[in-house]
Amino acid sequence: MRVGVLAALVGVVVVVTGLFVYGYPRAITGSPAAPIRERSPAAVAGAVDPARKSSATEVPGRPGAPPREESEPRYFDGTRNFGELIQRVNAARNGADALKAKMDAATLCDMTDRELDERFARWKKRNGGASAAEASFDAYKAYRKRFCVGWNGETVGTVAGEMLDLDPSNDLNTSQQVAEDDDTERAVAMALDLVRNSESAAAIRNAAVFLSNAGDGAWTDGQEVVQGTYLFRQLPQIRLLAVDMIACELGGGCESDGFYAWAACQAYDLCHPGVSMDEIWRRTNPPDFYDAARRMAASMRRSSETH
Repeated sequence: MRVGVLAALVGVVVVVTGLFVYGYPRAITGSPAAPIRERSPAAVAGAVDPARKSSATEVPGRPGAPPREESEPRYFDGTRNFGELIQRVNAARNGADALKAKMDAATLCDMTDRELDERFARWKKRNGGASAAEASFDAYKAYRKRFCVGWNGETVGTVAGEMLDLDPSNDLNTSQQVAEDDDTERAVAMALDLVRNSESAAAIRNAAVFLSNAGDGAWTDGQEVVQGTYLFRQLPQIRLLAVDMIACELGGGCESDGFYAWAACQAYDLCHPGVSMDEIWRRTNPPDFYDAARRMAASMRRSSETH
């Protein structure tokens, strides 16, 4: 069981490394950045009620599932550097999502400026230099220097060792187990429960990836937003963007100058003081695609009340 927990959390780190925490963007990771959503007055109306407690819905294969916590802390909100993050993680007693946040931060900091410069130089050689790319890279390095104050040398590997003693009955571990379940119907039910009810941003993303590959008809949440429109053919992409909006609303770190916004902005040469994930989404997606994802995010979280 401990191995399962470790695999679940390290698996999330792989996702985070590929999607959010870039040494330098797609030229290095080979993956497009997954968007996250800014928490703002323009947020998805009704997507997440801060006062709402997640239900303890029982699903096949999860009999007597313990009630979920009211809400997972937003570890990166107001956190200026690694040292402050560690204080918040320690205060949370190193739960699964707290350790995931520390892993994300360690991944960002565990690279020297020289390595970053060398990777950027290789990227420029392949793609040609541009003033926007140079400015974005310089801004990214400056942020990284500020954020990594207090970093104690911890790496993904050292944090992984702390996971061995975790209680496996957490949503993050469950989100990994669904992909290993031989009972497809049960796995789909568990994944749907996580997307609709979990307060763990990472668990929601993991469950959404599983559902996206579960076959036609397995996941219908939110499709009414684009049903009968030309956007329906882009439903899978819009729905995953909506899930990241939901996850970011829950997990935080995506607001102006948020950790995840800075971790992702280099993929698009959009790093600058005040960058947010909402800005990145708006500048990298067509308006109708973006708007549909906003509406879908609200619809999908309400699904827990209607299914």
